[in-house]
Amino acid sequence: RAYLVGGWNRGSPRQARALKRLQDGEIVFEQDVVDDVTRGQSPFYRDFAAPFGLDWLLAIPVRSARQEWTLHLFRSAAAGPFDKNDLPLFEAARARLARIVDALDLALGSQLRAIMRSYDLEGKSALVFNPHAHVLAHNKRLESLCEGTFRVRSEEHTSELQSHLNLVCRLLLEK
Repeated sequence: RAYLVGGWNRGSPRQARALKRLQDGEIVFEQDVVDDVTRGQSPFYRDFAAPFGLDWLLAIPVRSARQEWTLHLFRSAAAGPFDKNDLPLFEAARARLARIVDALDLALGSQLRAIMRSYDLEGKSALVFNPHAHVLAHNKRLESLCEGTFRVRSEEHTSELQSHLNLVCRLLLEK
């Protein structure tokens, strides 16, 4: 919360420097993207990272069959930076996390499809969306109510929404 409220997401020296590497699938060590001079002079480290014990970053991009995300691990200044000699361990953890995510995705996807089918059989409409207001699933009953005009909006559009209520209202208004 302090990261976003304080605007540190816009003033982080590590974020811009790590992003390209993460997009390329590289595991990112703090010491590879921010030098000691920047760390010593940056308000980000002095006023945000140090008080919260987030001095040293290790970012592990994880790509499963259908998802991409990044695991961020942090250490305090006292604990020191992550050891680059442990890279094989982090690589192994990344592979295991991807397999876990794939298994969960498969299980939850099967469960979600079964739930959508049960709502169809009951004659009920169903719409599932995540905390970011992105539509994850809808059932055939909802499609039929909208007479084939229902379509899931792009993530760019739904990310503009401010709340779940706003999403529901917009869907009703745009029907």
